[in-house]
Amino acid sequence: MILPDFILHSRANKIWNNSGIDTRQACLDKKHFDNYPNQIIYQYNSRGFRDTEWPELAELVNSIWCVGDSFTVGIGSPINHTWPAVLKSVSKKNTINVSMDGASNDWIARKTLRVLDVVSPQNIVIQWSFFSRLESTDVTLSDENRRKQFADNDLNLRNEFDNFKKNFLLIESAKSKTNIIHSFIPNAFSPLDAKKIWNSLKGTQWPEHPPKTLKDVLSLESFIINELVTVDQFEHIKIYTEYCELLSNANIINYTQIDWGRDFFHYDIKTTTKIVDEILPILE
Repeated sequence: MILPDFILHSRANKIWNNSGIDTRQACLDKKHFDNYPNQIIYQYNSRGFRDTEWPELAELVNSIWCVGDSFTVGIGSPINHTWPAVLKSVSKKNTINVSMDGASNDWIARKTLRVLDVVSPQNIVIQWSFFSRLESTDVTLSDENRRKQFADNDLNLRNEFDNFKKNFLLIESAKSKTNIIHSFIPNAFSPLDAKKIWNSLKGTQWPEHPPKTLKDVLSLESFIINELVTVDQFEHIKIYTEYCELLSNANIINYTQIDWGRDFFHYDIKTTTKIVDEILPILE
């Protein structure tokens, strides 16, 4: 069996009507949940992924691997509304969905590195999760039991970004000939809202847009830096520039969430269609 450790035992071969926060009780908009027009079935393959059974190695190499958390699982949506399923339909290429509710970026990076090592496929599309999520270091636990829904209280923005940076660089250094496409779930990391922060604070003498390099940050006028420090936003802007520099040479897709699944948290078909539109031009 290829990648025998890629199994989520609690959901292998299971069929559920609800999963994760996709319940009426958990939904913040009960009317939205009640009026959602599509039937949803969560059917998991023998590995516990919301996907069909995987083909043999030769086809796995030519498949598009999709790695992520519950947004990639497609919580709150029928399977044909998920971005891996839409990508499969539009690209006419097989997709492999490796995703888990509550997955951290540590888990996403760990799985991606294994795929690169064992399969070395032509394309991998990653949708990174919340930067604040962590994975337990206890390797005796299952993947599901290693999940930490939120970071420890002492994990600040710097720690969150540095952890993501470590994972990102590990993948980029190991990708060899594989085409890696990166994206992020909505609201993955608060400094990514730097443009909103900047626009809410900027005065007439401020640059139109936030800086995108550390050099530009250090070149800001002192009164701008002082104001950012005063409102506790300087570190947000500084980390945002480091994020921009880190990803400057990578394949990145950007999108905005424009609809909601039944759970009123995850996105649905309009957003997944937009995501796929962004992915297609940079597939190999």
